[in-house]
Order: sequence, then structure tokens, then C-alpha cells
Amino acid sequence: MSFEWADYLKLAAALAEEPDSLGPEEAALRSAASRAYYAAFCASRNFAATARSSRRPEDRPITRWYGLTSRIPETGGGSR
Repeated sequence: MSFEWADYLKLAAALAEEPDSLGPEEAALRSAASRAYYAAFCASRNFAATARSSRRPEDRPITRWYGLTSRIPETGGGSR
């Protein structure tokens, strides 16, 4: 079964626009952030699975491997 992760992102936006309409405001905002993150994560995972079938060389940044350097700026840093 496939799922449109963009729909999850739309739900996150709706929660963020009117956070007090469905319950406690803080809970709605936390849920919106969580859903937006998960939508981005899953969409990225699915893109990665279909964009390249072979393993990326360890010496190349992931953004270059998927040809995304024009859309995603490289931070040059490590993890926090």
C-alpha cells in the first residue's frame, strides 16, 4: 500500500494554522511539527530508494550522490 506523504504534510499545515481547533494548542503544534518531519523523512527515504539503486561512495556527500546540490546547501559541518 502506498501513501502520499504530501498529504501528511498538508495535515501538518492544517494543524499549525488552527492549532486550538482540535484540542490543546501545544499538543496540536507538536503534532504538526512531528507530522511535517515524518512526511519529509518518508518522502526523502522513498526518493532515495528509487533515485539510485547502487550504494553511494563513502567519499561523496549524500547531496551530490542524489544530484541535489542545486537545491540543498551544504552545511560543511558534522552532526550536532
